[in-house]
Amino acid sequence: MVQNLEIRSTRAMYLREYIKAHRRRRRAQLIEMLGVAEALKTQLLCPPCHCEKGVEDRPEPAHSYYRYWYYGCRCAVCRAANAAKSARLREQKAWRLRSSPHT
Repeated sequence: MVQNLEIRSTRAMYLREYIKAHRRRRRAQLIEMLGVAEALKTQLLCPPCHCEKGVEDRPEPAHSYYRYWYYGCRCAVCRAANAAKSARLREQKAWRLRSSPHT
């Protein structure tokens, strides 16, 4: 049990140092690319925080098939868009089946 705890703490310490070093390298790359003045204006974020901040900056998508599929919206507009797309796909599939030679 004690050995297991030591392994976990050693790994945690290693990861903590690795992540700090990675952040320092990324910051240095950013400064090299943008310059010091521009880099000071930026905010480095971890991937989950970056996604969360991106959501705040982007407008909400319009009601359509995209919103039906990706966001699970089931309002009348989104359901109608899904029904139209499904009908198109069924028609395309039926056309392919009719036009392909049967073996």
